[in-house]
Amino acid sequence: MIQPFFRPKRNAWYVEVKGKEYPLGKDKEEAFKEFHRLMAGELPVTTKTPAINLIDQFLVWTKENRSEATYDWYYRHLQSFADYIGPKKRVHEIKPGDVDKWLTRKYKTSGANDRNGACRAVARAFNWAVKKQLIQASPVKGMERPAYEPSEACLTAEQWTAMTEHIKPSDALHDAMWFMHETGCRPQEVRILEAKHLDRAKRRFVLNLQDSKGKKFRRVIRLNERAFEIVKRLALKHPDGPLFRTRTGKAWTRYTLRSRFYDLGEKIGARLFPYILRHTWATEALVRGVDPLTVAIFLGHKDANMIMRVYSHLVQRDDFLAEQLKRATGEDSIEDLGVA
Repeated sequence: MIQPFFRPKRNAWYVEVKGKEYPLGKDKEEAFKEFHRLMAGELPVTTKTPAINLIDQFLVWTKENRSEATYDWYYRHLQSFADYIGPKKRVHEIKPGDVDKWLTRKYKTSGANDRNGACRAVARAFNWAVKKQLIQASPVKGMERPAYEPSEACLTAEQWTAMTEHIKPSDALHDAMWFMHETGCRPQEVRILEAKHLDRAKRRFVLNLQDSKGKKFRRVIRLNERAFEIVKRLALKHPDGPLFRTRTGKAWTRYTLRSRFYDLGEKIGARLFPYILRHTWATEALVRGVDPLTVAIFLGHKDANMIMRVYSHLVQRDDFLAEQLKRATGEDSIEDLGVA
């Protein structure tokens, strides 16, 4: 894919498009901004345009309009697809079969969900071009993709107890882990929260629009008593910058957070990842009788679809389902009446 490059002899950044070099300036940050402007507005896309040019423009748009995590996810898949098809294949030459061959070659050891995500990323790039009226139809429309397999990961009470026993209050992970457990927030949200986001009067965090997933509505994270006490203490310690930090005083990254959860899982004999706390929060809320739409609002979703598809792991809760079966068949009322 097209990327800026630095010429040491000229002490300046350049980008090459169709054999022509465009100067971008000496300052790297400004050079990349100029690169984004060039890609977004000065390079027209048609069906005869090299497909990687369209992908570049989609990634530029994603970087400017979506979260960093979303951009990184698209970039990982689309960079792989661009490397596979090469710089010469044009939009109208792309076929669903190209995606199938790409998956076979590049994702042969990946799970179904990663393959599903790879297909969605490619489809999204072309659908975006259609929506922007850059092309009339997606060249991969109708392609089949591996079925998504919802994660069944959800903490048991015993696993959560084991986690808390292994992470002492002096451990930098302690506060972040408990905060995610008490709020159900996204791992990427706990990494960017600052004291300036805290609304003490209403006991909530309100993120800026650019830091909110989807960038359409400001994310609100509501705090129970334990979560509020954690952030009050951290806000005094870190009035500026991220509240949750590693033992070296740096902000958590996706890698460092995942790594700590993985290591903790090795110790307690379970598969752990940061999102498992969000899944568990949603499931426990449903078990306690909170309706799916309210759970969705707490978690920052616009409707309950995601809750029902991904975060609800009630199928694993035999105790809960046994009680609900009694309610569904009327056995609970019989027991209340003392009928054997």
